Amino acid sequence: MRPCAAVMFRMSAQRVGFVPREGDRVEVVARVTLYEARGDFQLGVERMQLAGAGDVWQRFRAAEGAAGGRRVVRPRAQSSCCRPYIHTVGVISSLKAAALQDVLTTLRRRAPQLRVIIYPASVQGQQAPAELLAAVEAAEARLECDVLLLVRGGGSFEDLDAFNDETLARRLARCTLPVVSGVGHESDFTICDFVADVRAPTPTAAAELVSTDRRESLQRLRHQRARLQQAMQRQLERLEQRLDMAERLLRSPTRQLQAHGQRLEQLAERLQRWPLQELPRQEMRVERLAERLQRAMTSRLVESQGRWQRAADTLRPPSTARGGVSSGAGRAAPGACRPRLLATRCRSAGDGREQSGAHQPAGRAGTGLRAGARC
Repeated sequence: MRPCAAVMFRMSAQRVGFVPREGDRVEVVARVTLYEARGDFQLGVERMQLAGAGDVWQRFRAAEGAAGGRRVVRPRAQSSCCRPYIHTVGVISSLKAAALQDVLTTLRRRAPQLRVIIYPASVQGQQAPAELLAAVEAAEARLECDVLLLVRGGGSFEDLDAFNDETLARRLARCTLPVVSGVGHESDFTICDFVADVRAPTPTAAAELVSTDRRESLQRLRHQRARLQQAMQRQLERLEQRLDMAERLLRSPTRQLQAHGQRLEQLAERLQRWPLQELPRQEMRVERLAERLQRAMTSRLVESQGRWQRAADTLRPPSTARGGVSSGAGRAAPGACRPRLLATRCRSAGDGREQSGAHQPAGRAGTGLRAGARC
């Protein structure tokens, strides 16, 4: 059997979503033509796809490549879905889906205190992507939940095609709320799993991720209460120690008044005893000082008298001077007033010129007195 040739024109090749490679198995839709001159058959290929993969898979691969190439996939941020801080959970799913009932049952069993808000949307069919997109926008606009669950039960790859929509994936990537994707079973993957903050293998697992078991919560509360009691006990002990130290440092006002009163009584007693004890002591001291003063005055007077005597002896005139004065006085005897005048002049001369006259010769002193006598 002779091989059959195949051709594809440009218009048809532009509609193919991949580049064929050597060895690929493909499925084609073609028109068969016969070249009569040589008896050869020729296939005019109009459409082509990889063998074993349908249109849904081709769209999934195309959307996955677009999401990765344009950086739509964001890193997982599981810390944003931290369970202790979640109080309200939003669920996007169909009201008739069994997965929704599994989620509600799990939340009711593990954390009955959580508030659940359901945003209904179809999860299968042609209208499913649009309804899912509207539910995401409504949840983000209302901002009434802490985390958003996107859940659906298992199914074939075609049943999960709504979660491979590129528009829905881009909207989830821009969502400000933490998103947990729980679509299908553990072996199923969708584009929404790559753009969500956290991927859960099943809807039940998604509910467990955002809820804390009641027993775990009670255990954590008991642990926190024990820690709080220990901290309060240590704080009370520290405060008691500080109070004891302050009490030792701060004396009681009553005790202070009593101490001051005792001090005042002691001072009053000392003040009363002081005149009886101190006056005799002061009198004795005054007497001793008076005796010392008397002895000092006597000693000083004796010393002064001795100095004056020595000074008088030093200034006293010689014996010749005394004789000249006597002879002059004898000559002045005839008159009555002459001796009085002579005595006056002699006293004046003795007061003013006593020291100088002591060093003069006796003849000069006598001459002076005689001259006075003649006057």
